[in-house]
Amino acid sequence: MQPKPRLTQTDIRAWVGEPAFARSRSYSGRLLDQRRTGLALKARCQGSSAQPYRVTATLGPSGGIAASTCNCPVGGRCKHVAALLLAWLAAPDAFLEVEPVEVALERRDKAELIALIRQMLARQPELELVLELPLPMSGGTPKPADPAVIRRQVLAAFHQGGHDWHAAATIADALDPLTQIGDEYAQLADWRSAATVYQTITLTVLDQYNQVEDEQGDLHLVVNHCVDGLDSCLRATSDPAQREGLLRALFDIACWDIDYGGIEMGAAAPGIIEAQATPAERRLVAGWVRDAMAAGDTEHDGWRREQFGRFLLRLVGDETDDETFLAICHETGLQRELVGRLLARGRADEAVAEVARANDANLLGLADMLRTLGQEAAAERLVRERTPAPAWKDHYLTWLRDRALERGDLTEALALSEALFWLYPHLASYEALRALAQAQGGWENLQRQLLRRLGNEKQFGLLTEIALDEGDAAAALAAVAKVQGPFAFSGREPLHLRVARAAETTHPREALTLYRSAIDQLIRAQGRDNYRVAAAYLARVRAIHHKLQESNVWDALIAQIREEHRRLRALREELDRAGL
Repeated sequence: MQPKPRLTQTDIRAWVGEPAFARSRSYSGRLLDQRRTGLALKARCQGSSAQPYRVTATLGPSGGIAASTCNCPVGGRCKHVAALLLAWLAAPDAFLEVEPVEVALERRDKAELIALIRQMLARQPELELVLELPLPMSGGTPKPADPAVIRRQVLAAFHQGGHDWHAAATIADALDPLTQIGDEYAQLADWRSAATVYQTITLTVLDQYNQVEDEQGDLHLVVNHCVDGLDSCLRATSDPAQREGLLRALFDIACWDIDYGGIEMGAAAPGIIEAQATPAERRLVAGWVRDAMAAGDTEHDGWRREQFGRFLLRLVGDETDDETFLAICHETGLQRELVGRLLARGRADEAVAEVARANDANLLGLADMLRTLGQEAAAERLVRERTPAPAWKDHYLTWLRDRALERGDLTEALALSEALFWLYPHLASYEALRALAQAQGGWENLQRQLLRRLGNEKQFGLLTEIALDEGDAAAALAAVAKVQGPFAFSGREPLHLRVARAAETTHPREALTLYRSAIDQLIRAQGRDNYRVAAAYLARVRAIHHKLQESNVWDALIAQIREEHRRLRALREELDRAGL
């Protein structure tokens, strides 16, 4: 037996993290089949899933932890791995030492191996499917990959993986040996079989993808690995028909991702086509792209056309004439590319006319493009013309204000900031307006106008916030007194109580009134959380009364509250906890 490698609880805690380490203690009795092969520890661990998780950890030759895996959703740095390592640390003799699988199998003759396989199939009949898999690295001439066989294997992985929340990880684990077969074919330079494996795995996974939730991206990793494999196959293949098949497979993967909404499935596929396709192949793929650009008026149809349009331009843009390039842009809604091409060709008037036709969502981005290419005046004119649009008015005013600030026109920037403030009056826009006006020395007069109009419009909540921001407790008290409705105890502290807190020193009586109203409302609402908040405000009330040297008033108040609500046990407990 090899000497026990050095391992400490500190090593385990550092490897899995404190939360997983703390939770691992409850899993010490859930480990099954604890084994050791050299520096590798293995076990099964019963977790929340019906089937135990497969857990492995490899110890470092000189101590510590070198690697770990677990097929739970967290992966190799989880509480199950921590439980395995802690079990080894506590009782290494409980781990059965077993020789490597390869060594154990090499000791068996053919009859024994057949008998072993029969035993395995008796325990897990579904493994019978594995018998039809090709074994490229087994010696001799490898058998060509059969797409029907590979597809059956992928479908079986989905069927056996189930539909629960960790099904995608289970399926991905089952598909990993299949991708390894593709890798082995590639190592033997059997590119046709390698491509068959990669392509069949990918297209079958995409066909079945809606059956499971792949939130952790486990199936993404499988597909992206296969796409990388197809890249290698394409690089190594010169046969025109075989290359066309590979390009078609990559194109179908790219189409699937676009149709699905762009989730980065096989994300490298378009780039591989663009990098490796010959000029003739680019024209072939361009035809496929044009065929895939279906008509339609939905938002998703428009987005699809844009994606295919950009793909098409990357394929043929360098060798196409201006009018064809512009026609593709018009057909697929690629306004940025269209405007950029026109400006690059010195056709500024046409570019400006195209920007004028842009929808509100795209106008500002295109206006910025005009500015960077020397059309600042035209860009500002187009935005000013569009400013009355109600839904986008704040975006346009902000853009114009920022342009005024860039050129140092503070008067224009101030006028636009005031327009922005009245469009959506709130404290942040008031502060921005104040900073600009103070820089020009005209704040006092503007401030009076703003506060007067806010009062006329009965915006007392904003007036209260402004007074608090400017440290004017008296003005805050006057404004908040006109705010209608009960206090809102959700999220940020209610406005009335922010005023009370600000007024404690200069206007303690008014602060007490606000606190008492809030406390009464909280107690009437009932609930332990409300009682806890009420107790916190009562503590502030006590502090104010003590500063006013009114301890007797406080004593009478708290006695009255306790007596009036003596049947509210939770309230009494929260008052006791707060020392009231």
